[in-house]
Amino acid sequence: MTNIKRKNSKIRHMGLFLILAGIIPVFIQKYETFNYHTIENQALSSFFDSFDEIEIIDKKRQESSISSYIAVLEIPSIRLRRGLTNPESKYNYVDYNVQIINGSNMPDENKNLILAAHSGYGRTAFFKNLDKLRMNDYAFIYYYGKKYKYVLNYNYSETKNGTITISRDITKSTLTLTTCNKYDDSLQDIYIFYLVSIEDKEEF
Repeated sequence: MTNIKRKNSKIRHMGLFLILAGIIPVFIQKYETFNYHTIENQALSSFFDSFDEIEIIDKKRQESSISSYIAVLEIPSIRLRRGLTNPESKYNYVDYNVQIINGSNMPDENKNLILAAHSGYGRTAFFKNLDKLRMNDYAFIYYYGKKYKYVLNYNYSETKNGTITISRDITKSTLTLTTCNKYDDSLQDIYIFYLVSIEDKEEF
């Protein structure tokens, strides 16, 4: 009888251990996600509080935090708002953030700002809803006290091979977004937006 009780006790303890082992990682993940979003919201608030001030962010600060933003991307139709880090920062990489691709130009006349991010699932899948965009949807870049308004002109896909060919009107200032196709791993999706207006901070 004593042996049966001991066995039942061991089974109960083992069951409790397995339950805790399953629950604890979920709580840790939820806490990390909450903390991540809290930091992100604080960083965005800080950016918009002072983004009209031209500031040179020192390299040490760039490398130490993902929250040192130089610009913000916003696409209202898919509820995306994400800060962009300095291109020289180690956080300017798709595994951390929306990446400013090497060779891009920040918003300017007849230039092309190229941004990339993951699609699919996970915390860094910032471009997971690009496939829901429709023609004439707007995207905004907030940069040095100005709001650059772009409109989606067209999108296309090409075979993924490590490079992309950007087909655009070179006489127009362009915002290019690119991500992996969610349904076909062999394809890369490209979205071309053209600049339609620029607003100063006090106008919005």
